[in-house]
Amino acid sequence: MNTGCDERLELVSQTSPFEEKVTLNGLQKNIRVVIKNSPFNIQLKLKKPDIDLNCVAFDSTLLYDCDGNEEKEVDFVKVKPVEHKATPNESGDSVNIELRIKVLTSQHEDMFFRVKIEGQDPITKEPIGGLYALTTSIKVISKPEQLKKK
Repeated sequence: MNTGCDERLELVSQTSPFEEKVTLNGLQKNIRVVIKNSPFNIQLKLKKPDIDLNCVAFDSTLLYDCDGNEEKEVDFVKVKPVEHKATPNESGDSVNIELRIKVLTSQHEDMFFRVKIEGQDPITKEPIGGLYALTTSIKVISKPEQLKKK
């Protein structure tokens, strides 16, 4: 297996019920708005087909959307704040992942997040070098009515 640090997965698509344009530090950014506990999907594909995604376990991590390359994981006590269900295609070069963002407190309101998907060895759970991707920025709301207030 290739253990280089180059990102080997790319985000092909990401669904969300809503999208918002926000300006952060003078830059306009599209934010995907998702509803807590409601599924949304991403599709990832290999940049080059050097591994069969049917033979890979996937893990998801909820991160704060920070400037720069810093990855700061959202803390949790018992329940992981994001869950996923991965379904690779037959040829093993792309994977659809259904994500749900779970328990977030009111202090997380109006914050932006990203989900990191990482491929792992199915037995050892060791990360496979470079086999990861990040979603675009996400904002989580608890109910769809929150959008109508704006």
